[in-house]
Amino acid sequence: DVDITRILSINEVEGIFETQQFVDLSWRDPRIKFYNIKKQAFENSLLEKEKQMIWIPSVTFLNTADQERSLRDNKSLVTVDRLGQYTHSDGSQATNIYIYSGIDNRLKITRVYSTKWLCNYDMLWYPFDTQYCLLQLSPSANSHTYLQLNLGTQTYSGATELTQYFVRGSSMKKTNDNITIEVEVILG
Repeated sequence: DVDITRILSINEVEGIFETQQFVDLSWRDPRIKFYNIKKQAFENSLLEKEKQMIWIPSVTFLNTADQERSLRDNKSLVTVDRLGQYTHSDGSQATNIYIYSGIDNRLKITRVYSTKWLCNYDMLWYPFDTQYCLLQLSPSANSHTYLQLNLGTQTYSGATELTQYFVRGSSMKKTNDNITIEVEVILG
């Protein structure tokens, strides 16, 4: 899921389109067992040491100058969505534990990024121009062999009237290679 909350700057000369956006990545990991998870995902957030113990997908922001990647740091929040059924712990343990399988219950990492995207501005029809700027996300390195990005929800929740432009719309699609996801923001 991608929610663009602000357009921070537009620089036609340098070809920069800077945004602030929430990026949410969800996945399931059959190797993990969760104990006593609650119904509400916000009540099931992982501690920093727990985040370091699990595999977390990494996404590359393709059309940035340095090919930036999604981060796992103290600004990211990892939660567990309780979707599946539980089993009881066996009699060998002194306490009653509800055990949830990682295959049935989804992990989600959420983080805010401020990103300078590369954008090709076409100023031929200025001031009656329309600009199309992309946010391109792809699995990092060669992780696309075991990681597939699926279309989620895409929203633009920022201001629609900017200094030089109006935000006419935004959309999300998969590219022809079926690996990369593009979020397009239309400015006019």
